[in-house]
Amino acid sequence: KENLDKLIQSVQSLFPQREIQVAFTCPDTLFIPEPYDMLVYRLIKELLINVYKHSDGNRAQVTLSLERDAAKLSVSDNGTAGSMADMVKNQSPIWHKGLASMKEQIEALGGSLSVSYQEPRGVRTEIRFLVKGDVSYKHFVS
Repeated sequence: KENLDKLIQSVQSLFPQREIQVAFTCPDTLFIPEPYDMLVYRLIKELLINVYKHSDGNRAQVTLSLERDAAKLSVSDNGTAGSMADMVKNQSPIWHKGLASMKEQIEALGGSLSVSYQEPRGVRTEIRFLVKGDVSYKHFVS
């Protein structure tokens, strides 16, 4: 959790002109085994950068949990008209290079990535994938 808190702070420092309050929720005892920890790190970084680049909102929420053998990550914002929220709400193509790459990686793990509009405003990206106890996907995610 400490490393992810530092990651969030480092992303915030990349955009000093943006005042987005980021709330991060995950259990203090959360443990994501290798190599999935690096995948989660990269996913949070990419999704949070997307919030800073494409949302006109001022709040974001990052939630991470591990239930049995399934990792669940969601990143949401409170963006409004003229932002990525409009694109998602109007079902416009949003699969730019970063999202498309993440979706491909997650689906290769047997997981899912979805992007949805949240009422009354904002975008929510949800990712779920299985975390195996062995290193069967090490070559893929590292």
